[in-house]
Amino acid sequence: MVENCGVTTHRGAHPVMAALAAGVPLTLLLDLADPSGPDSRTIVATEVADLSWLRDLAYPDAGTSTRAERPAV
Repeated sequence: MVENCGVTTHRGAHPVMAALAAGVPLTLLLDLADPSGPDSRTIVATEVADLSWLRDLAYPDAGTSTRAERPAV
């Protein structure tokens, strides 16, 4: 078991469930899953974002900071 943002999840949890437990908005996941979804190139070129949540999903044990310590977006 892993403690993640106050939500206990299993290490083998589906990536979508892990993303939701980490606080990634469901609407963002739905947009990303839609083949005709948002124009990612334009969004990346025009918006600045804290992508640490993405790193934490890929490498959950690498980040030592908690969600509360991360800067707000």
